[in-house]
Amino acid sequence: MSDNNPLNSPPLLVALLTLAQKAQPPFAHWLLKQADRLRGGIIPLSDEQRKMIANLKVVFGDNMTEKQYKATALRCFYLRSQALYDFFHFVKDKQSLRDRIHLTDGAKAMINYLKNTNSGAVAVSPHFVGADIAGMELAQHIKNAQALSIPNPSRSYKNENMIRAAYGVRVTPASTRAMQTAMQTIRDGGLVAGSTDRANPEEEYTVPFFGKPARLPTVYIRLAIRLQVPVFHFTGVMSDDYQYTLDASEPFFAESYPNRQDETVNNLQKVLVHTENAIRKHPEQWCMFHPVWQNHINTTERENS
Repeated sequence: MSDNNPLNSPPLLVALLTLAQKAQPPFAHWLLKQADRLRGGIIPLSDEQRKMIANLKVVFGDNMTEKQYKATALRCFYLRSQALYDFFHFVKDKQSLRDRIHLTDGAKAMINYLKNTNSGAVAVSPHFVGADIAGMELAQHIKNAQALSIPNPSRSYKNENMIRAAYGVRVTPASTRAMQTAMQTIRDGGLVAGSTDRANPEEEYTVPFFGKPARLPTVYIRLAIRLQVPVFHFTGVMSDDYQYTLDASEPFFAESYPNRQDETVNNLQKVLVHTENAIRKHPEQWCMFHPVWQNHINTTERENS
């Protein structure tokens, strides 16, 4: 599995890293806004942005026009570029970035729970524009935070992981060894975090997601079931004034079922309800540039061709 996010392509990532090192926020935010206006006016959508639109069409169908779908994809690309700049720029000045983060009551409750209990936990999030910044904020409150990522990450993705590590988040590409480390992290009272919405064709089971079967990550719910720890769902949302909101659900405890498939799928569905609600509320924040419903999207593309 490779990472094809256009914002993770080496030229764009290098440009954002350079901007983060050389430019202060007011000028950098202005420059990225001008680039967004130029891109929206004359540059056609990238393949990855078209994949994002294909995902959105599964979610919203005829409730959006083609113009709205394009605007949503462009808006997401813009917000993500701004969030990446902030994430890169403030790596040596965490507090300045943290001052921009608003914690909802749900987020405060999650942090208090993690601080005041000896239990480890699992926290999952969709690929929202502020996910990295939300994860950074959690890492400041939790001494032992580990994130599981895609296996065989690209060079640019590895560079991002180095920045995540500088914020206190250990990122370990998915593997048998990483799973063992994750279990130990939880047993030691730490937090293991990851995504809910990155499809993996190698997953054993499909789970309904917006009414369509998808092969979404089951590792986190399996960790929670095995170690009997709670799962939190969180989101990092960015506003127009470069502020961020960290929100979180109440803790969810997995229920037992007679067989492994029902136990995995039914418990995962209960977590995905939060992801679905977040995407419906903030479609412009959902940076998923990979097909979530591969078979359905391919069929739809053939029908529309």
